[in-house]
Amino acid sequence: MKLQTAFSSVSITLLVALLEVPAMAAEKEDLHVRVEQAIQEFQNADAGIQKFLDSAIGYAVFPTIGKGGAGIGGARGTGELLVGGK
Repeated sequence: MKLQTAFSSVSITLLVALLEVPAMAAEKEDLHVRVEQAIQEFQNADAGIQKFLDSAIGYAVFPTIGKGGAGIGGARGTGELLVGGK
């Protein structure tokens, strides 16, 4: 009985994990599109930024950052680290 319960738990966990993979891939692709849009906005606002981007070993781009706090501040964002422009 314990073996059957353990097998059921493992099966459910694997099923949930497998269902999450396509969703995570779509979120990552959407994030990359937003990162590219943010870089384009920076380039449109300041043509000189391209020199910085070309010479940088790497840079992080966070297209959106949420802030909050009551007494103690905090911020959270999701972005990408680009190394060599990739």
